[in-house]
Amino acid sequence: MITARVIVDADGDLFGIHVSGHAGYAKHGKDIVCAAVSALTLGAVNSIVEYTGQDIICETGEDGLLRFKFENKPSHDSILLFKSMLLGLRNISEQYGEHYLRILYLQKCGRKQYRDYQFQEV
Repeated sequence: MITARVIVDADGDLFGIHVSGHAGYAKHGKDIVCAAVSALTLGAVNSIVEYTGQDIICETGEDGLLRFKFENKPSHDSILLFKSMLLGLRNISEQYGEHYLRILYLQKCGRKQYRDYQFQEV
């Protein structure tokens, strides 16, 4: 299963995302859920950097790892691109099920401390 942990700051503003795991929908190299999640997340990160000039911190790695966070308060355009990615992830999760893609919302409440958060889309 892929787990996407969407991070909001103390004020409830979007701050970053941590994606890890593999969907297990199909064999390696044929998994359309993994491919879709990768395309959405990497596309969003690349778009934010390319089109907004936003300062970000990003790390990718094994097991589908993508860690992304805004270095400073994100611009309106950066948030719009981030929300577009979230919409796509929610659509995938709804279509294929949380067994393949689970989205969690966490609020940063201290150094490496998080709590569950009920994100309200505006």
